[in-house]
Amino acid sequence: MNLGKASAALAGLLGIDPRELRPVLLAFSYFFLLLFGYFVIRPLREEMGAAGGVKNLPNLWIATFLVTLASVPAYSWLISRVPRRRCLPALYLFFAANLAVFWTLFRFDLGAEKALARTFYVWVSVFNVFAISVFWSFMADVFGERDARRLFAVIAAGGTAGAVAGSAATSILASRVIGDDRALSVDDLLFLPIVSLVVVAGLVLALGRWDDGNARARGETPRGDRAIGGGALGAFREVARSPLLLSIAVLVVFEKTAASFLYFQVLDLVGRSSLDRAARTALFADANFGAQTIALLLEVVVTGRLLRRFGVIAGLAGFVVVNLVGFSALAVFPTLLVAVVFDAVRRGFGYGLDSPSRQVLFTTLTREEKYKAKSLIDTALFRLVDVVSGNLCGRVIAAGVGVAGTALAMVPVGFLWAGAAWRAARLHRDAAGGEVGGNPPAPGAVRVGRDR
Repeated sequence: MNLGKASAALAGLLGIDPRELRPVLLAFSYFFLLLFGYFVIRPLREEMGAAGGVKNLPNLWIATFLVTLASVPAYSWLISRVPRRRCLPALYLFFAANLAVFWTLFRFDLGAEKALARTFYVWVSVFNVFAISVFWSFMADVFGERDARRLFAVIAAGGTAGAVAGSAATSILASRVIGDDRALSVDDLLFLPIVSLVVVAGLVLALGRWDDGNARARGETPRGDRAIGGGALGAFREVARSPLLLSIAVLVVFEKTAASFLYFQVLDLVGRSSLDRAARTALFADANFGAQTIALLLEVVVTGRLLRRFGVIAGLAGFVVVNLVGFSALAVFPTLLVAVVFDAVRRGFGYGLDSPSRQVLFTTLTREEKYKAKSLIDTALFRLVDVVSGNLCGRVIAAGVGVAGTALAMVPVGFLWAGAAWRAARLHRDAAGGEVGGNPPAPGAVRVGRDR
């Protein structure tokens, strides 16, 4: 089979036009390497957080929120003045340089290991949400609304595959290569995300050139050559005045609150179980594997077709239904098995169905809203809800409210969440000109994101 036939076969398998294969593969690889790098350094972050003591985690979460909040105006100022083709690659190279600095500091005994570990914990937590938010902002800028419904699930599968590969690479290296008697140390794992981020910067340039080439072919000024404009506080202004952005923000609040409540319930049940440390570790590993497997199957087989046929409401509402069923089941059967299975299924549907659906909502917004307001919602708001809901969950458990009671309390919240999902989908539909579903474009008609 020649290259052309192989490309056509792969495009057919993914349900896309062969002419879209190159940008989709670039975006897939971009997200793969981004999450590959993050899932390499994530275990290092968790180990450093555990070494610093669980009692210090609330303070680290608060510090993460404050740093994230301060970073939003800085990023908004940068993206306002520097064209996309220079700003985004430079941002990922900046992250890579940060990791190189951390590797240097870890290599030398400076007598401040605890402070350095806490700084690294906060940095990774901020990097995670910012890097992924910038990725999806770029995707919403490059691909149009109709294309997003067809392509975002396939692109999201790259992130899922990267997460699995990063976790596997870290596990293998940590257990077989790295040790006290080896030439490498745990800190040397940082070289993997450093290299990944450098390659990501190159992929951003390549995808940007593809988008700019399409714009020139239509006689338009390439988006990559234009700065977005506006001010450093534009993100706050855009969210405050946009009904759609406010609806998306409400969705994030509901989603993150539900995730926090379930997370604490799982930890509470595991803590009260008779499982030893090895069994608990295996249980969490199995749950993670199950979640990633469900996500990958949804992204490759289900989500794109569902969004293409019914629109984003199908993905948003489907995820709410999963939460309602799961919390109802946990209220009736408050057992460790039900909680862990629900957690795996919920995260799988969150990654594979809800996230691609929610990212489509941003495709009809202005460029300032896509880059600035989206970063505010995905980073600062996300971390704020993290802090508030985590504190609330801790207080609920300390008050003696059982797993069944807390799960039951989330059921009416689910109905409010469903209303928010319906409103967000309706506002998005109106902004997209009333389209809900539809067939893919004719062969060769590669649509890109539009400006407003």
